[in-house]
Amino acid sequence: YTRSSGSMLFADRTSIVTNPPGSTSEDPLPGHGDFGAYGGKDNMAMLTAEFAPVTVDLALSNGDGMRNDADNDVNKQFTARLAVDPTEWLTIGGSMAMIGMPDDDDTEDVDESWSSNGIDIFAVANYPVTSTGTLNFVGEYMMLAAYDVEDAHDGARMSVMLAYDAQLNGDVIKAIQPAVRFDTIDPVDVTGNDDLEDNSTVLDFCVGIEVFSNKNTFQIGARNYGFENTDVENDGTESYTDIYAKWRMNF
Repeated sequence: YTRSSGSMLFADRTSIVTNPPGSTSEDPLPGHGDFGAYGGKDNMAMLTAEFAPVTVDLALSNGDGMRNDADNDVNKQFTARLAVDPTEWLTIGGSMAMIGMPDDDDTEDVDESWSSNGIDIFAVANYPVTSTGTLNFVGEYMMLAAYDVEDAHDGARMSVMLAYDAQLNGDVIKAIQPAVRFDTIDPVDVTGNDDLEDNSTVLDFCVGIEVFSNKNTFQIGARNYGFENTDVENDGTESYTDIYAKWRMNF
């Protein structure tokens, strides 16, 4: 969410693992927004300490998650993050967040308080293979301890992206950027069901061709959605693939 869509290597701006909580008619993976409960950010205080090559962030925030109205009485979140830059082209790190919701007596059925913990491990690399070529890697693995429910199935998500930026500096084609990204989602379940068949995968592939300038990019690619449960009669979803061609202009 911190990158502009004009800098993304795919037509779909973000990895599917960043879906906000809840389902919408446009949500290709309904019910997979467990991690969207994290990230409430209407008010926040953060302390950052740098001890090269290590950076430590401690943050206290509140909010009701992304795309929701702010509310000072919900979703208190504490986040600790550590990142290490062993070289100029590599960053590795991890973070842990704790969120909580107080009792809510204003609803027809009183909502009891709950809490949840999330752990995130990540690596980012931009390795200069040659003077005109850079290998890009982004990897992230997230684990979620489900909401204070006995026998709940904790969720996990992984996203891995590999791309190559080849600067050609031709009169017409300035650069070619092939990229592939694989996401997998193991959703949270609070029913105690140990035989879940709701895992999902998404495979993105895209080739970006910069034409005439690095501000004009022609993108052609595909996104494949895979579902462990393909039985439509039992709330399953059939796998499918979207193919696209896109012209992007940056100003």
